[in-house]
Amino acid sequence: MRGENELTDLAGAFNRMATDLQRARERILREGERRLALERSLRQSEKLATLGQLASGLAHEVGTPLNIIYGRAELIQASPKTGRRPRET
Repeated sequence: MRGENELTDLAGAFNRMATDLQRARERILREGERRLALERSLRQSEKLATLGQLASGLAHEVGTPLNIIYGRAELIQASPKTGRRPRET
């Protein structure tokens, strides 16, 4: 609208308000998208942490018997060769 009267002022105020609302809406949408991305990243980190704990537990469970086997193999190698089998414990 052209001219200087109350309707022109009111139209200008409405236009500014509409622009401000559009900017606020866009900002809220960007923040929402950012939050979703952060939540996805957090979930991925939690999955990786759980997988790491599982791998650690599995390595321990497999490693313990292997250490026993390794120790016994060293003992057999270190014992004198008598042609007999070592006594089982």
